[in-house]
Amino acid sequence: MRVITLRSEANIGALADRLFANLTPETRKVAEASLLKANPHLARADAFKPGAVVRLPEVSGVKPKPSAANKDPRDDLIDGLREAVSGYRARLAAGLETENGEIKAQLELLKQREVAALLKNVPGAEELAKDLTDSLKQAAKTLPQDMKRQEEVFAQIEKDLSSLV
Repeated sequence: MRVITLRSEANIGALADRLFANLTPETRKVAEASLLKANPHLARADAFKPGAVVRLPEVSGVKPKPSAANKDPRDDLIDGLREAVSGYRARLAAGLETENGEIKAQLELLKQREVAALLKNVPGAEELAKDLTDSLKQAAKTLPQDMKRQEEVFAQIEKDLSSLV
């Protein structure tokens, strides 16, 4: 049994239209029933997501479209993985950049004269601010290393995905 991946189909009827040629009302019912039997998860409304794997069943009296019958979904799956990894990479990089900016802003805030003056009036606050400053400086020092390591990991993931093609 061949497998395909969903594209933008939102329901079983749209999937049947994409996969099978010359459907009549009767053959459509048979095709849809066969698709659901081979893919029970498609009965759920949330199952229709681009990239989801679907089995293409043999349907008596109905021929699959050549584009559905002969296409290997491996490339679609790899493309979907690449897209997901790329999106995650971008979100992670943005998060690390935001964190870097927040660390710098907090260090600048702790350097302000007004803040230092306020800290002198609260018992133990100066020591706490010193510990916080040390912690922020350590984070500022290790964050670039984390960002570099992230890029190395994603480069390896890209290399691994390329080897699957």
